[in-house]
Amino acid sequence: MKVGDMVTLSRACLNRDTMWIWGEDANETTVGKPKPIGIITELRHGKIGWIGKDQQIYKIKWITSDAPKGREGNHGYMNTEFAGLFYRRDLKFISKRKVKKSA
Repeated sequence: MKVGDMVTLSRACLNRDTMWIWGEDANETTVGKPKPIGIITELRHGKIGWIGKDQQIYKIKWITSDAPKGREGNHGYMNTEFAGLFYRRDLKFISKRKVKKSA
C-alpha cells in the first residue's frame, strides 16, 4: 500500500469490539453504519498507543461521512491522540492511486 491508494476496513478490524458498528452484523439490524472508504495520506513507522511492536502505520483521510476516528472506534483517549492512524491489518485495499504518464 502506498500514499494515494484507496482502502476500507478489513475483516480483522471489523472484528474488534470497538469497531462492530461498521460490521455486517450491525448493518443487518439497521443500527450499523456504511463501510467507510478512505485514502492513505501518510506512511510512517511506529506504534499506536503504548503496547505492541513498531510497525508500518497508515494515516487515513476518510471520504465516507461518519467514519471511525481511529482503530479504537470514535471515542476515547486513543482516538484523540492517534486520530486517523491504522495498522496494515486494519485496512483492506480497494484500488491503486491513478498516476498520469508523462509524455
